[in-house]
Amino acid sequence: MLYVLTKRVFLIISLLTTLTIIFQVSNTANPPMSKSEITVNDANNNSQIIIQKGNMMIVELLTNPGTGYSWQIIKNDPDKLKPLGDSVLKPLETEAPGASENQVFQFLAQNSGSAVLELHYLRPWERNLPPLKTYQINVKIRG
Repeated sequence: MLYVLTKRVFLIISLLTTLTIIFQVSNTANPPMSKSEITVNDANNNSQIIIQKGNMMIVELLTNPGTGYSWQIIKNDPDKLKPLGDSVLKPLETEAPGASENQVFQFLAQNSGSAVLELHYLRPWERNLPPLKTYQINVKIRG
């Protein structure tokens, strides 16, 4: 009886040791990405922000998609600010038909340095007209 109990304890300790080693190796190989984020909006136009490498920057700008206008990325260094997919529309609290919404862009600050992000509010098919609005932000990424 004592032999069976000792054998079970040994197996449990071996299993726990193996799982601990696997967990430590997997965490060392793929360190967790920081979940910190910063959100900027119309109030931050023509300003500068500082963000840590590995953090996410969210840009929320007012749009009215029913008019055909939308925000387009005109200038960006994707090696510094990596776009995370296409922009999405986020309704404001008033959900009246034809109401303004926020157009939301997400970027990963993936390398240290400086980047200028510039967006234009325009109708993509109107090629020879200036944008209705422009948005520019200087981003400093610290490693």
